[in-house]
Amino acid sequence: MKRGLTLIELVVVVGIVLILVALVTSSISSVIARAEERKTKTGMELFALAIQEYESSTGRRLSMSGVYDVVPNPSGRAFDMRRGESHCLTTAEISRVLLRHQPSADILGRIDPSLIGNVRLNNGNRPVWVPDTPLEYTCDPDPRVFASQNGFNAMTASPYEPTTSPYTGANALVLLDSWGTAIRAVHPGPSALLDASGQLQALAYPPVNQSDLTESIQPDPDKTVARRIERLYIGRDNPDASIVLISAGPDLKFGRRVDPTSGLPPTPEASGPYNCFLQALDNVYSTEVTE
Repeated sequence: MKRGLTLIELVVVVGIVLILVALVTSSISSVIARAEERKTKTGMELFALAIQEYESSTGRRLSMSGVYDVVPNPSGRAFDMRRGESHCLTTAEISRVLLRHQPSADILGRIDPSLIGNVRLNNGNRPVWVPDTPLEYTCDPDPRVFASQNGFNAMTASPYEPTTSPYTGANALVLLDSWGTAIRAVHPGPSALLDASGQLQALAYPPVNQSDLTESIQPDPDKTVARRIERLYIGRDNPDASIVLISAGPDLKFGRRVDPTSGLPPTPEASGPYNCFLQALDNVYSTEVTE
C-alpha cells in the first residue's frame, strides 16, 4: 500500500515549486527588460545615425536658437531647434529637418514602427506620448513640462507660424522608447558668441532662461553655451557638441542627475534632490553617462 505525502512533505514540495516559479518569472522579467532597453537603444542609435548623416552631408550641425523663438542666424538660416521648446517635442523638431534630407529619412525608416509617434491629433485628442499635466513632475528637468499640451497644440495648429512652431504635424515624427514615453534630445547649445571679456553676448544668448533661472555666462569646452539642462539630464556638460538622446526608462520618469542648486550629484542626506537622482538611474542614453 502506497504512503501519501505528509503535510510537511507537501508544504516542502509546494515551497520548492513556488521558488522555482519565482526564479523563472524573475528570469523572464529580466530578459524582457533587457530586450526593451536594447530596442530603445537601437531606435536611439538609428536616430543619432540619421543626425550624423545629415550633419556630415550638409557640413552643418543642427543648430539651436540663442533667443527664445526661431530667428535667422547670422548667415540668414533659421535655427533648427528652439531654446524654449517643451522637451517632449525635441525629436519632432529634429525629425522635421531630417525628413527633408533623403539619406537621413531612409535611416529613420529603419526604426521599429512601434517607436514612432505621429504628430497628429487622434479624433481631436492629443497622442498618449504628450505628458499628462496632472501627473507629478516635481523632478522633471523640463521647466515647460506643464506646457507640453500647449506646445503640441501650437505644433499642430494651422496656419504654420514660425515664431510659435518651427514645424507642422505633417512633416515630423516623435521618437518613443519601449515604454511609450517620448525620448528627449538634449542639444549642447548654440555656438558661443563671446564679448571682449570672454563672456557670452547677452543679446545673442540671455543669461536667464525662460523660467528665470540663471544659466552660465561662460562657454563649454566644446565652444557651445553651457546649459543647465545638460547637467540635469546627463550630469555634466556635453564635451563634444553632439546631441544626446535620453529615455526615461521603465519608471517613465527622467529625474535629475544633479542638484539644480549646487550642480553636483546629491547625497542621501538631501532627500528631495536625492529622490530625483534615483529616478534618473534607470534612464537610457545614446551616449555613456558616468554613474
